[in-house]
Amino acid sequence: MSDCKFNIVELYTCVSGEEPTSGLPTSIVRFSGCNLNCWPQFGGCDTPNRCSKGDDFTVDEMLEKIENLGMPHVLVTGGEPLLHGHALPLLRALSLRRTSCVSEVSVETNGSIDVTGVPGNVRVVMDVKCPSSCELDVTLLDNICLMGTRDVLKFVIGDLADFEYTQDVVGAYLSRIRVSGIGVVVSPLWGVCDPKDLIAWLNESHLLRSIARMQLQIHKVVYGGMMKLV
Repeated sequence: MSDCKFNIVELYTCVSGEEPTSGLPTSIVRFSGCNLNCWPQFGGCDTPNRCSKGDDFTVDEMLEKIENLGMPHVLVTGGEPLLHGHALPLLRALSLRRTSCVSEVSVETNGSIDVTGVPGNVRVVMDVKCPSSCELDVTLLDNICLMGTRDVLKFVIGDLADFEYTQDVVGAYLSRIRVSGIGVVVSPLWGVCDPKDLIAWLNESHLLRSIARMQLQIHKVVYGGMMKLV
């Protein structure tokens, strides 16, 4: 599998912007390609280069680059890194600790791909698409039954209808979420949902206030978002 090649749009260091690794120095590996078109009414996804052509790497070549960066956390993202299984060989290698510096590995997925092949010691951060994303029906909610205590469900909230949908999903899977210790994060859609509104909704929700956290993505607070403000 070390000869398998995959296309990488970006490789850089930053800090993780997402719970539960928020603020941790991170090597970010962005795979090319995505199967969704979220939030077209707001100018589209906040990662406009997600389908750009990058450079091809083997697993061993990418491991060497990650080793040279020296960060303790690796975040594999996209686009959709699990599309066609492109990220799985790299995730397996990282899960075997084939770099000396890496102690944490996470993969961000848009929720439309089965996560069965992701190694158990790799954290899955899975988006659950809300109505405002215009991709409501793509989420494989059965993935929740494959997730565990390291993993996180992320809901990006554009309006009150999104928040109410979040309550419905968490309520339907509440037993599994609690038994497995799956994290739940709500995040305001950048430039669309006022964080103060989301705080108010969260505090008023008897269900979510006991199980969910609100997050502001650090990288957007520091560097600004690319999504058009409304």
